[in-house]
Amino acid sequence: MSFGIFKQNMLSYMENQGSIKSYQDFAKKLTTEYDMCIRRGYQTINSVGILKPNVELMEQMVILACSIALQKQKGLHGILNDIGKGVIGYWTGATLNNFPPPIIPAYGSFQNITTTSAMVTNPGKFPEMGTQQPTTNTGIFLDSLIIGMTIHLTTVAGMYVTISMYSGVPVLVAPGYLDWIGYTVPPSQPTVVQVPVVGVVEPIEVDELLKTIPDDNNTIESVTVVTASTGVHILDDDGQDMGPVINSLKSKLPADVPDYDSKADATETVINDTTKSATSIECGGNFTYNDNLSPNVKLRNLTLDPTWPHKLKNQVGLTKEEIVCNLKNLAVNIIEPMKVKYPTLIINSAFRGKPSLVGKVSQHEKGEAVDIQIPGYTPNQYLSVAKWVAETTPFDQIIFEHGKSIWLHISCKRTVNRKSLLTMYKGKYEPGIKSYYV
Repeated sequence: MSFGIFKQNMLSYMENQGSIKSYQDFAKKLTTEYDMCIRRGYQTINSVGILKPNVELMEQMVILACSIALQKQKGLHGILNDIGKGVIGYWTGATLNNFPPPIIPAYGSFQNITTTSAMVTNPGKFPEMGTQQPTTNTGIFLDSLIIGMTIHLTTVAGMYVTISMYSGVPVLVAPGYLDWIGYTVPPSQPTVVQVPVVGVVEPIEVDELLKTIPDDNNTIESVTVVTASTGVHILDDDGQDMGPVINSLKSKLPADVPDYDSKADATETVINDTTKSATSIECGGNFTYNDNLSPNVKLRNLTLDPTWPHKLKNQVGLTKEEIVCNLKNLAVNIIEPMKVKYPTLIINSAFRGKPSLVGKVSQHEKGEAVDIQIPGYTPNQYLSVAKWVAETTPFDQIIFEHGKSIWLHISCKRTVNRKSLLTMYKGKYEPGIKSYYV
């Protein structure tokens, strides 16, 4: 089993910490093992193997993935998605062997004689793997990575250029071509997880988190982590200028490379009118980060635990207690019902410390907004999520945001909610909930 060999070799390497000299060494090992794994596979149906992949690009992308992960030593990180970019790099500009010729005849022919070239024209799409907590279980990590790699192989596509035979008298021998899609590698056996009878894995203690999060966490390290899977526009809020601090951070990050088709027609979802009323909440008194704002949402989940964490502080004319009250309103009316409906959702950003005095006040800064993603969801599924939120909750604003991937910005106020529906596409905002992804 090819992925089985890949997994066993990586297990032996990763579980022997003395063999890992640096994350550059890890990147080279992972790239080498993936390359050998793919060379044991074949193009689905036509059984043609890889000839020349782009191993150099994959290795560089895995080095970058490791660098980003090391900047986020605790909490959720997106290393699987970032390694996935390296996997796509491996197939970028790759070629297959010219022998054997494809068994399916070139278009219009009845038999292929030989292949003159076999190229990869589409390096495929790595599935959205979401974010993960750091784990010491190497087998589980590799299982998740192999799942992503296996799904990705079904999307790799290319073209054979052939010399083929065409019907006629006499038989015509001429060039031909044939599109192909999919590459097959035998699977691996999943790791058996030993579940303890008593006890659960506890989250990182609040005191430990507070030591690792800067008082103002608008840093290049923190924003690199949150933008790795979404793109830089998550740093904005409703298109407003977030001031020189955030703009400076954005300028240091790569521009978004979205997967959507800029020429595609938008797929718009119809939102039915709703008169859903907000649940009133009681506020006041002392609080701790471990306090529950709703049955399944703690205060820490909206401050210290998101992909982009922030400590609570007085700001924008509000006390910490008033901001907690806003977060409780957001938790009770938006996040709690969403977690019940979509239990795997992740919170990229909720409360944010104010970066500067420039521009309008962000709803994140007041504790009124959250940015969420659901691992593995397709664009059409996100359309359904946005529709469900709009028709089921007393939301203030929903923004369907396009970047490297889709995320939803959702807000809720304790006063009058606007029922605003927007789409952020190529950095600009337009009315309605629309998807431009193909």
